[in-house]
Parts: sequence; structure tokens; C-alpha cells
Amino acid sequence: MLSVRNLTKQFRDHTAVEDFSAEVAAGEFIALLGPSGSGKTTVLRMVAGLLQPTSGAVYLGDRNVTKTRPKDRQIGVVFQSYALFPHLTAGDNIAFSLKVRRWSKQDTARRVDELLEITQLSHRKDYYPEQMSGGERQRVALARALAFNPPLLLLDEPLSALDAKVRISLREMLKDVQRRLHVTAVMVTHDQEEALSLADRVIVMQSGQIEQIGTPEEVYHSPQTAFVSTFVGVATPIPVTAAGDGSHDVRWGDYAFPWLLTIAQKRELADGGTHIYIRPEAVKLLSAPTARHEPKGEVLFSMFLGNAVRVRVRMSDEIVLTADVMGGKAMYRPGQSVFVQLRDDRVDPKDDPRDR
Repeated sequence: MLSVRNLTKQFRDHTAVEDFSAEVAAGEFIALLGPSGSGKTTVLRMVAGLLQPTSGAVYLGDRNVTKTRPKDRQIGVVFQSYALFPHLTAGDNIAFSLKVRRWSKQDTARRVDELLEITQLSHRKDYYPEQMSGGERQRVALARALAFNPPLLLLDEPLSALDAKVRISLREMLKDVQRRLHVTAVMVTHDQEEALSLADRVIVMQSGQIEQIGTPEEVYHSPQTAFVSTFVGVATPIPVTAAGDGSHDVRWGDYAFPWLLTIAQKRELADGGTHIYIRPEAVKLLSAPTARHEPKGEVLFSMFLGNAVRVRVRMSDEIVLTADVMGGKAMYRPGQSVFVQLRDDRVDPKDDPRDR
């Protein structure tokens, strides 16, 4: 549906985006995820036609729209700042793009009422933006962008200006609306949780380039670069070698544990060693070692998160692991000694002979 081919954007001597290519299928929800300055908004603006690429092309279906004016691309855009007309009611804001396109009064009224119901704003139809909350204004902006049935919806950090509770509620509504209307959507965000919970696929960017494209599960559980490992979620790199006993285990010092490795990691292991990035949920804290001789560490601090306690454990001068202890009851004090067991929940314990 959307094809972005080798997009590059240069501002004088600065390359904001370099050789960006991606294919977006009809009805798919894509998240462009990355830190500030990674180029994700520049990509969105080139797709919308608000910026011309230095090189490369943008296709909507079979149509090359690289040189097409924004208004002729028929793309819906939702901005972070809402960008509502302050002198128009919610209903009139939604109707604006339809009046510009000369829809009949009857069809316009029907479409406005439909979108107000979908976005749960029927009771705010005659309210002005200043009379509505931030979350309600963003829903009006979403409904306005969807009013004329655009083939593509672009969202530029649409939830970042909202408080946490409203953001979670709107996140659920946004995904529901996108699925119900089968809209193709591309969203820019720096919020990892937002990207993982909303998107069918995530494009992780850094310094104007693509680091990885994959499903949320692939990006989180099988990061392809060190940057993705540490940017998406929390992870600590530890050096490992092959166990050398014919098993699928890897070894960290004297401690062997089962792990699923990427092809690149397996290749590096064959050459002598690699690093594996450990997620907090893969770390289990013990008061005493088992027969596996788990390594010993020292608690630096613990933080109560409600449903879990996050604990930072110093294993050496170079390695500080993060562990999430679920349940939120056990607290750990600084200086306390603990033993660390590493597990990957994707490894079936039945495949581990030590668990039989």
C-alpha cells in the first residue's frame, strides 16, 4: 500500500535520513521508534509531502507521489499539538475536510456522527476545543483525519502531550479504531511501550538509519543490534562463550545456562565468544546458590514499581544486572548478597536435562 524507497534527506552538511526503505501493507499499523534526532519525524514528513527528499521515492499503491503536493496525496495526519480550529465545534472541526471536498450536507452529517460515535465523543459534538480535555481534543483530531476515508493515516507522536492514564486509554481506543476501520497507519513515537502495544511491526531508527524492522515480539526478544537491545526495554550485556559440552547452553564464567541465540551470536560463539543482552524478567534472585553454582552479586538499590520490585545487582565492576521481582512484596536492601539465576522463558524446561 505504502512503499518508501531509498529515502535520503540532507540539510546542508547534515544527513537526517539515509537510504530509508520500507513496505507497509494495507491495514497495517507501523511504528517508527527511536530517540530524538533519529530521523523518524523527517521520514513521516517526507511521506506526507511536507518535506521533499534529497533522493528516493514515495509510492502510494502504484502511484509515485514523491513530487505530489500534500493536499493531493489524500493522506490523513494527526499532529502532537491537535491543530484544531478554535472557533469551530468538535463536529465542525471533523466536518471541515469534508466541506473542502464538497461532500453533501447529508453525507457530511452522517460521517461526522459516525466518527463521533466511534471516538466516543457524541456528547461533545457542540463543544469548542477550549471546553474539552486534551484527550478529547486529540480524539477530535483523529476523527478529523479519518473523516474523508484516507488511504493512509500518519500520526506524529499523537499521545505524548497527554498524562499517563489518558495516554493508555487513548492508546486502546486508537488501536480499536484502526482495526475497525482497517486503516493503514504509520505512527512516530519515542515511547517503547506505545510502539510495542500498538504496532503490527516496529521500525527502530538511530541516526537517520534503520536498525531493525520486525514485529514487537521480534524486536524485543530477538534484537539484531546492540542499540535495539538497549533502547527497546531494559537489557544488560554480559560476555558469554559456548558451553562446549554439545548442549545448546552458553557459559558465563563458570555458570552455564540455556539460551536461544541469533544466527549472528551462534557464529560469534564459534569464533570464541559474544555478548548476550539480559532482560530484567530473565533474572531470578536467590538467597543461596543451587547445584548450578549461580554467580554472586551485591544489591545496589531496589525500586518499588507496584506490581514488581526492580533490583539493580552489581556482578562485577563492568556488569550491573537489572532484575524485576514480580509480586512487589520482596524488598532488597543495598549491600545485600544475592545469587543470580538466568533463564529465558522461551526455552522449554523439558529441553534442559538438568530440569528432568
